[in-house]
Amino acid sequence: MEKKIIFIQPDLVEIQWPNQINDSILEEQLLWKAYLQANYQASVYEIRLGYHVLSVLFSKPIDNIEFESILSRLKKLKKENVVNQVKTWSIPVCYEIEFAKDLELFANIKNLSIEKVIQLHTTSFYRLHFYGFLPGFMYLGGLTEELYQPRKSSPDPLIKAGSVAIGGQQTGIYPTDSPGGWYVIGKTPLRIFDINQTCPVVPQQGDFIQFFDISKTEYLRIENEVQLGNYNWSHA
Repeated sequence: MEKKIIFIQPDLVEIQWPNQINDSILEEQLLWKAYLQANYQASVYEIRLGYHVLSVLFSKPIDNIEFESILSRLKKLKKENVVNQVKTWSIPVCYEIEFAKDLELFANIKNLSIEKVIQLHTTSFYRLHFYGFLPGFMYLGGLTEELYQPRKSSPDPLIKAGSVAIGGQQTGIYPTDSPGGWYVIGKTPLRIFDINQTCPVVPQQGDFIQFFDISKTEYLRIENEVQLGNYNWSHA
């Protein structure tokens, strides 16, 4: 797959893949990231991912010749040689109207029943590409085209933490209260970002997310377990 190399500044290099959201690009990004972290600890300061971008910040300026040497090694890596440690996380979502203020509107816009929207949303597996926008906000790939919908023209001043929403070609969960322009179709009782934990987020880049439908009663039960610290995230 062809890539474009851009020197943003002497110590910051950006590797660009085709402008797409897909697993093949993500898997190569993760492979390259792992290799750089394992083999260039002294010279690589930070690595960041976007849907089709890998940004590498070096601890000191790097020239073209030196970077081309690194790039040639990266291009020789084989995905099949990597141990697969990907998990699939199950996230409960209540789609009842009091937790889903835009669900009816969204269904009408898409000319779908509410039941069909929920079915489509819960039968897909979503790949976690990276975190951004807000601490703990997951950028997920894998939304079915039937649920694509441009963001609202006028953002909401407040979307509650835990709100599950759709915007553009993406679905996601608001980890904290925030303004936002996505359509809220449900709410999870889980704490998506917890600053009090050693690792404040549970799913990692490359993992899969699947949503499952719960009732209000189940929502309140899980919410209570989360508050007491008794809820364990489930994964396959």
